[in-house]
Amino acid sequence: MKKSFNKIALGLVILLGGAFNASAQQDPLSTLYIQNPASVNPGYSGSKEALNATLSHREQWVGFDGAPSTTNFNIHSPIQDKSLALGLGVYNDEIGPVTNTGFYVDVVYRFQVTRDGFLRVGLRGGGSLFNADFANVNTSQEQGNGSSTDPAFAQSISGEFLPTIGFGAYFSNQKFFGGISVPSFLPNEVVPEGSQFASYRQNMHVHAMAGALVELNPQIFLKPSFAVRYTSGAPVALDVTANAIFFEKFGVGVMHRLGDSFGGILQFFLTEQFTLGYSYDYTTSDLGMYNNGTHEVMLSYDFIYRSSRIRSPRYF
Repeated sequence: MKKSFNKIALGLVILLGGAFNASAQQDPLSTLYIQNPASVNPGYSGSKEALNATLSHREQWVGFDGAPSTTNFNIHSPIQDKSLALGLGVYNDEIGPVTNTGFYVDVVYRFQVTRDGFLRVGLRGGGSLFNADFANVNTSQEQGNGSSTDPAFAQSISGEFLPTIGFGAYFSNQKFFGGISVPSFLPNEVVPEGSQFASYRQNMHVHAMAGALVELNPQIFLKPSFAVRYTSGAPVALDVTANAIFFEKFGVGVMHRLGDSFGGILQFFLTEQFTLGYSYDYTTSDLGMYNNGTHEVMLSYDFIYRSSRIRSPRYF
């Protein structure tokens, strides 16, 4: 049986830029962005100096009908004496009646610009399959079976392929990182067959982030960071985060997404190779009255071999 989406889920899609050619932030959010920049920045691939695999899942606005749900898996590694790197990612993003499932491949070249600092420049190529169950959205014009007679939502979209071409640059040394990226330049637009009203358009997004590692004493480090996202027709989104790392074993942090939410972050460095991260966001906007917060979890593993030379510990 197909799921019947109500007007709240429809409104959420419109709010996030999914229908009616609206302009808004569409790229999935992440409170744990410092632990997995590769999801939005191709230039990050290879920066771990080892084969790294990361899995993340985010349930946004729990309890809100049609709220965003995102799963992302990526794996990346340096090759050819670490001057080149390759990355591969797959993801699934759901918002109301809209599902986007895709993949990307990153190719990265590394330049040494300071004694211990490297600039990585990456290109991304890939695509996604776009599905939108618009025909099962309940609007104000409903038939007895619950389907919509609104002509803007008379047709669904199934398996529409949307290509991706992106770019990213990422600099890091042992105490600082910064990057800027455009995950996809292509303004893909999908119009349901026979519809003169509803459409879905992917806008170009620009991401920038930076952070530092400050040693308070040999056992305690402070890691402040920020991330900025911009797309045409929407306000600039800003995340400010501060993490404290204790004894190279665990970290505690706070996050503020300007005008939207506050969050708490936990990190556990279970081994030299295995890291677990968790975050909880409390919504401070008007949507906070209709949801129970946002949960995000991340697992990251570095495949470190005896022949590998990496800087340890790695906190970004």
